[in-house]
Amino acid sequence: MARYVATRRNSPPALTPVALDASSIAASAALVEAARHRLRRAENLHRRSTVLIGGALLLVVSAWLTISPRAVEASTFAACVAAFILAGSIEFEIGPGCALPTAPVQVVALFLLPPQFVPLAVLSGLVGSAFVARLRDRQRKEHLLVLAGSAWHGVGPAVVFAIAHVSGPRFSDWPVYALALSAQFAFDAVASWIHTCCGLGVPIRKLAAALRFTFLCDLCLVPIGFAAILARPGSPTALAFLVPPTLLLGVLQSDRRRQLDETIALGAALTNTSDLARRDPLTGLANRLAWDEATGEVQTDDASIGVVFADVDGLKAANDTFGHEAGDRLLRAVGEIVVRSLTDISDARAFRIGGDEFAILVPGASQSTTDELAGSIRELFDHSPTLDGGIAVSASVGSARVPTGRNIDRAIAAADRGVNLEKISRGVRRRT
Repeated sequence: MARYVATRRNSPPALTPVALDASSIAASAALVEAARHRLRRAENLHRRSTVLIGGALLLVVSAWLTISPRAVEASTFAACVAAFILAGSIEFEIGPGCALPTAPVQVVALFLLPPQFVPLAVLSGLVGSAFVARLRDRQRKEHLLVLAGSAWHGVGPAVVFAIAHVSGPRFSDWPVYALALSAQFAFDAVASWIHTCCGLGVPIRKLAAALRFTFLCDLCLVPIGFAAILARPGSPTALAFLVPPTLLLGVLQSDRRRQLDETIALGAALTNTSDLARRDPLTGLANRLAWDEATGEVQTDDASIGVVFADVDGLKAANDTFGHEAGDRLLRAVGEIVVRSLTDISDARAFRIGGDEFAILVPGASQSTTDELAGSIRELFDHSPTLDGGIAVSASVGSARVPTGRNIDRAIAAADRGVNLEKISRGVRRRT
């Protein structure tokens, strides 16, 4: 059955691995990591959906037990709950949620318990497994309503068994069993959709992929439960037949989680490496490699693009007179001004594309926006204080804008000409 993303342990935020041959694996791992991280925001983001499906489950179970009171052997009920706790402690993280191998236990419980007690046993098992998980991870938080919302998969088959008055396992009743399994899938899918898609905003295609995996696993596990109850009909000892396969799944789950953690860690390392390769270590801005990639990407864009260049004035003089440490301070000061000029332009990106050259890309920019940005940079330089030693923080600025990204080369050439003209007009030599 499916578990919601809210019932996840605390973990670092989601990562976005760089493109590799194994990019689909890395993307899946990042999706799992995002599901783990959502627990920190769960209470505020999906409280309404939690109250809706969790509260409704508690009301349905309470009403059913009140309307149709029946006696149940405490030992049998306790055995079923213990089996649910064992199976519920094995979580296979799948995309935005996880799957629990409780299907065989539910099959046995359907034949051992009155139908109205099956959802209660499922819920009790989820509460018990959550308690066990809390002992392992003190940061884990799972509220009763969240767990109740995860127990809806037990209602559908219980209703089918109650209507069909199933008394014992018989091969001739296979249509009833098929209907019960279909009801399990339907109830689980609807509850997961409300909680995950409506409550958390997870795209339905991602939920569908996770549910396909979960339901396929259930189809494979259901025969194990049916075989157990056939071996010991009417006896809670049938649950003992489920222990070996459940423990095997636990071993597989532990290994899978280790692999997921390693993949997530690898994704983090690759992301950091990729970022370092595209970042100028002196100014912290994107470097020439990032610039080449960005300009290559916009060449297929039909939107307009603005380009602003800033070429540092007097860098060679600062290096020759005061040393390269002073030149580095000048470059950092210029980089800070370039970044400060972008405060009100969210889509713009700044780059250091050469020793004393800085550039800005402004996707979707109008001519006025590009001109105003260039003017803002000039004004910031005009009012910038000198550095220690009297080094002026200034740069010559050029700008251009083209109607489509396909003409980015024209904009780059025009902005570069603008820098040269400003250098000439101010009597400043451009370093070659």
